[in-house]
Amino acid sequence: MKDKVTEQGNRFSLACTCGLTMYACAAGYGGYFVFRGSSSPTQYLGVILGLPAVATILFLLTAFNIPGLLAPGRIAFPLNLTLPPVFAAYVVLTVMLLTSTGSSLIIPFDRLRVALFWTSPAVLILVTFSQILCLTALTKLKAEPVD
Repeated sequence: MKDKVTEQGNRFSLACTCGLTMYACAAGYGGYFVFRGSSSPTQYLGVILGLPAVATILFLLTAFNIPGLLAPGRIAFPLNLTLPPVFAAYVVLTVMLLTSTGSSLIIPFDRLRVALFWTSPAVLILVTFSQILCLTALTKLKAEPVD
């Protein structure tokens, strides 16, 4: 029984570490985009940072319910390459659900239009690549013993 609790705790810790690392990469790039390109960044900041947050919650729920997603039980080689595309898919899913309307005659609210930033292939590739780099660096940091 104690081994099962320890295993669930390790999976919880790993999922949170991966999820928050991927969110930090996405939020960093999204925040940079908002503050660089907008005359009033605060009105768009919630949308740009909120969508990766929702994707992080979806990722965590998936990781908790599907143990095979984090199969090695630690940040290892396949995870640093496979988890960022899963996260990108959740971001695109969230954007599509948020911005889709029942009728083609309805235009999305102006503040939500900035959410389409996350559907740009260049942005998704850049953020996914940065997430792969961050998870790889985290893999190396976790693997080396601390003196």
